[in-house]
Amino acid sequence: MPAGRLEGKLAIITGAAGGIGSAAARTLALQGAALLLTDADEDGARRLAEELGGGASAVKHDVTSEDQWQAVVARALEAHGQIDILVNNAGVFLASPLTDTSVEEFRRVMDINVTGVFLGMRAVAAAMIERRTGSVINMSSVAGLTGSPYLTAYAASKWAVRGMSKVAAKELAQFGVRVNSLHPGQIDTDMNTRQREKTPELIDKLIRGIPLRRIGRPEPGVVASQPRKISVFHPAAGSPPDRVSSSRSSPAPTILRYSATSSGLSIPPHWPSVPKVPMGTTFPASSRRSNP
Repeated sequence: MPAGRLEGKLAIITGAAGGIGSAAARTLALQGAALLLTDADEDGARRLAEELGGGASAVKHDVTSEDQWQAVVARALEAHGQIDILVNNAGVFLASPLTDTSVEEFRRVMDINVTGVFLGMRAVAAAMIERRTGSVINMSSVAGLTGSPYLTAYAASKWAVRGMSKVAAKELAQFGVRVNSLHPGQIDTDMNTRQREKTPELIDKLIRGIPLRRIGRPEPGVVASQPRKISVFHPAAGSPPDRVSSSRSSPAPTILRYSATSSGLSIPPHWPSVPKVPMGTTFPASSRRSNP
């Protein structure tokens, strides 16, 4: 994404105080967007806004409250006159055996992860429709693509986000508004850490189900154009596998190339090691599995 691509745009990001939300905020700020950061953790959101500087502000926000969504949208329109992007990122995680999950726990997950996303899309839709442009990004999960043990409530909520996104995308496309869901795997966030403290054995089982036997880390996206190839940082070196640089400017065949860097991220000691891929290994683009 070229620097400055989002100059003059306003993005609302929920759950922005940490994890994926803060990484998204930093990424959009790097591209020039003005930001309205919302979170139940008001202090955390304000600290991030201060760090990012003039184009960012923060507000305390319960995403399950219809009134608070209306207030967030009103504040954005008053300050900026428009809403270009909504990142529905706020959510909670629950790993619990089916027979041990209470109705209260199930309802809490659904209320925050599903109702919060619904209210957010509905709240910004009118402003985006009026301008006939906008982008809504709903944070689902790989759990919204498949099933995993112990994730009854969480998977139900993320499948719901995926379904709502598909419906909203078809409804709003005629007005120039795009709606997409993202499906990350397990990420090393405060939410994940809290769950690990409660049920370390369940989280360890979930991690053992990941081919690389480790979870991801949230970082601002780094994208740079390199014609004719896609470069992926070597996962075994500790660099985030989601840092991808690509270009569609050339019709030539595309390859995937793994390369290690000397400045890879440090891996927490509880993450199991993974086998290394030989340097310079290449794979034909046709061998990649398509996303569902």
